Amino acid sequence: MATTESVMPRPGRVAPKPMAGRKTQKPSSAPVLFLTLIGVVLVHVLFCIGVSAYAGGPKNVVWSVWGYEAHVIFGEAQFDINMVLSFIPFDVLFGFALAVIVGFMVRLPFFRDRVYHTIVDVKKRLMLQLSASADEVESIIKNDPENNSRLLARREDINIESVQSEIDAINGAQRYLDGKGSWMTGLTMYMKYHFVEEYANKVQGAAYGGAAFLIIVVGIRGLKFIPAQ
Repeated sequence: MATTESVMPRPGRVAPKPMAGRKTQKPSSAPVLFLTLIGVVLVHVLFCIGVSAYAGGPKNVVWSVWGYEAHVIFGEAQFDINMVLSFIPFDVLFGFALAVIVGFMVRLPFFRDRVYHTIVDVKKRLMLQLSASADEVESIIKNDPENNSRLLARREDINIESVQSEIDAINGAQRYLDGKGSWMTGLTMYMKYHFVEEYANKVQGAAYGGAAFLIIVVGIRGLKFIPAQ
């Protein structure tokens, strides 16, 4: 067990340079693309089956080509649906989401690599927050949470809850890489400490853009520029 002085750096000490990430060849994304393609087809089939069920059964849906175009009778309303044009954005979105979940569950190298580099980044963050060396951070990560709480309580320049949360996330993600932890810990680590921080604004912007497009299309339809069907 390391002594208090070796584990807890002094506040006035100059922060060491973060450790350099290990240079490794990135795993191929081909398995992810293959899983996404399977997911897209599966989701599209489910959407097509859902349309038949929503219309009241196969008798109310006349397919010109199954999965591509259909004439739907819904009560007194009748309309044609191009399934590919209507559902392809949702097919890709949910198909990719399904591929990600399956990929994390079976621990594909592509996703394991993302989790590994996220762990490295969070360790670098801890080094800067605690003004600690790489060895000291490793010692703190392996230390008992109660001991860490007592030691970190002496530091007024850090957020104890935030640091402990990062330590718990690192330990959980490491168990995932070792094949002992739940796939959710690996996914949570990557989403919370990498994806959300890097792409939150872009995702939010895309959501606002989609909402604006929907409002414009509905407005144009209301003005009769687009036929109701």
